[in-house]
Amino acid sequence: VPWVAGMPGGAILPIYDALHRSSLKHILIRHEQSAAFMAQGLYRSTGEVAACFVTSGPGATNIITSVADAMRDSIPLIVIAGQVARELKGTDAFQEVPIVEMLAPMVKEAYYVDRPSRLTHILEEAWERMLKGRPGPVLIDIPKDIQTAAMDSLLSQEEAMEQAAQWILQSERPVLYVGGGARKAQEQIRAFAQEWQIPVAQSLMGLGALEPDDPLNLGMIGMHGSAATNAIMDRSDLLIAVGVRFDDRATGKTDAFCPAARIIHADIDWPEFGKNVRVNLPIAMDSTEFLLKLGAAMKRWAADASAGSALESRSAWAEERRQLGCASRSHNDEPALFGKQGDVRDFFRRISILSKQGPVSTDVGQHQMWAAQYYPFDRMGQLMTSGGLGTMGFGLPAALGAAMGLPHEFVTCISGDGSILLNIQELATLKDLELNVKIIVLDNGHLGLVRQQQHLFFERRYSQARFENSPNFAAVAESFGVAGHCVLPEQDPEFESIENGHSEATDFFGRVKDGLDWLYSFRGPGLLHLGIDSSHQVLPMVGPGKSNTQMIRFL
Repeated sequence: VPWVAGMPGGAILPIYDALHRSSLKHILIRHEQSAAFMAQGLYRSTGEVAACFVTSGPGATNIITSVADAMRDSIPLIVIAGQVARELKGTDAFQEVPIVEMLAPMVKEAYYVDRPSRLTHILEEAWERMLKGRPGPVLIDIPKDIQTAAMDSLLSQEEAMEQAAQWILQSERPVLYVGGGARKAQEQIRAFAQEWQIPVAQSLMGLGALEPDDPLNLGMIGMHGSAATNAIMDRSDLLIAVGVRFDDRATGKTDAFCPAARIIHADIDWPEFGKNVRVNLPIAMDSTEFLLKLGAAMKRWAADASAGSALESRSAWAEERRQLGCASRSHNDEPALFGKQGDVRDFFRRISILSKQGPVSTDVGQHQMWAAQYYPFDRMGQLMTSGGLGTMGFGLPAALGAAMGLPHEFVTCISGDGSILLNIQELATLKDLELNVKIIVLDNGHLGLVRQQQHLFFERRYSQARFENSPNFAAVAESFGVAGHCVLPEQDPEFESIENGHSEATDFFGRVKDGLDWLYSFRGPGLLHLGIDSSHQVLPMVGPGKSNTQMIRFL
């Protein structure tokens, strides 16, 4: 901008102090309304954009009329408003007004800067938003403590990429951590991990980033992630996070997350930077573009002789990861869902084979976490689940949608006796469309995760977690015209008509496997109802307020 017009006040004095050391021309007006009118005059006559500085309270309210005037006539300008410190927000502090809410209907965009790391990105986005399409004014409201906060040095994208490459090549214990935001970059993730021998951890939404048996595949982190993965993350000295939100279910106690690591965070959505965990190097970029450019930058730096010794240390990191993995398996966390130790892993592996690795949807609950822990996902996006909001009832309709898009594939819906009831009416839609959807209901007669948390954290007070009556889901399916089959730990006369004729096995897991074979033996809709004991837990687990290394391993 060629100049700024405004009037100083207490809440914007740090900016004016910086202005004193700047070459930017400032025009001291006598009323804030005039600042926006002056900016209008500049743009109307020359096409140049000016900025306005106002303090909080009356300084901000005084400019409302001239900003509204600019909006109505499509005149771009930037208003920088001082605001009371963040700790005083909402306390009716001196000269505090909610200027963002007041001006929001009268500007193209109104921003509140809630942390220092967002300021640069807000300035860039506000400028673009101001001029894109129909032009108009924008507001940036900056608390006084943000104005005085220390900020990392500002790097261009190219400089940030070079910095990231240097850090990775210097790192002895790097980890690549990917989430759902990187699902279109699977090819680049695999190539990058292999070329630089960097292990890959995944959030729930990032599962399938590497092949299940790839030694670089660390699996899922977080609340119900692998104990080994959480331990490896804790030991890491550099975390390259791509397309993740650092959700609390993934990080555990945030101030204890990856305590020894620098964090590089690449994401297309810059408001995520620094929102939940500290970030040393934020890079606002699409995941695919980031990995391609990062790989190119690393090749340039790898030519440096000093990079060789750092890369050689990766073998020691591989050995440390192996030892951490062995230690984490010293106690077996796997539940014997069907009466046989290790059967849960065999169960999900069998589904993957019978379904020819087709798409998998889940609802929300213990079945969801068991699937995340033990299903051998081989590509990102193969798992469809409600990750952020955790919505019961998601699984069946999502499976229908996937089957509409992929009519020649087996689509598997894994649900629980609580979740399936929320949208069980869509069995009618499934039958109408004759979609190739296979539904597996794990029935423990409870809201399983609710019961588990009551067991662990509420002294086994099981309040309203048990269903007094559970339906015969196979019979319900057949009432809709969908083939159904039921397998229970012990034969129940009420269920015999559904179970008999499908299995000759005498042991429970044998009958479960026969049930799976039946389910995938034909095309079209089918439902398999499996009874399991309510005592089974999803372990390991990070308890409330605990770090990822403080996992509940076994009971």
